[in-house]
Amino acid sequence: MSTAWDLWQAGQLDAARAAYAAELACAGPDHWARAHKLGECAVLLNQLGQHDQARVCLEEALAVELERAEGAETEGVRTARYCLAEQMLKLDKPAVALGLVQPALACVPEDCLLRAILARAQQALGWLEAARASAAVALRDARNPRQREVLRGQLAGLA
Repeated sequence: MSTAWDLWQAGQLDAARAAYAAELACAGPDHWARAHKLGECAVLLNQLGQHDQARVCLEEALAVELERAEGAETEGVRTARYCLAEQMLKLDKPAVALGLVQPALACVPEDCLLRAILARAQQALGWLEAARASAAVALRDARNPRQREVLRGQLAGLA
């Protein structure tokens, strides 16, 4: 039997979606890879155009990571926040995206990826001065030139 990942990579998207549902049902809420599998499933659902269902997966992934971290802003929590905030921007919900990244940035202000989400959310809300300032910090804090270039593309018009 193929895994959901294998089916997805083979282009069998509907079969992969069903396999992810089965894997998640079998794994249970405390499985060590649950948040990761939910993230993979969300990417697949987005590919299938099922954006609200992808959002639900990402919300659950964040809940799993928060529970594991006992409320701390761990790397897993920050990754889940980033993914869900990115999804909220796709769904034209910048205020929600803003609320997702702010707690993490309070703990790790140098996280350039979260800072870029913040800038894009601020831009979508019409807060252009704040968005430009956030974009400048994101670019300044990029870990390497490649990441800086990717961020520059995402933040076009702000930096």
